[in-house]
Amino acid sequence: CLVVWGAGDPYIPASFADRQRSAFPGARVHILPASGHWPFIDDPPAVTELLTGFLATVE
Repeated sequence: CLVVWGAGDPYIPASFADRQRSAFPGARVHILPASGHWPFIDDPPAVTELLTGFLATVE
């Protein structure tokens, strides 16, 4: 499981990312400092790198 969170999310605080880690043991949780509610829009290169790296490990 890959969780990508924006540190500047005005709706759901980044502290909720840790809850995702608890809910999904083994999850890879990444908080992007320059992103808000939509990390894939705010920082596409960072999300692309995280996603392609994650997908390379999935069987």
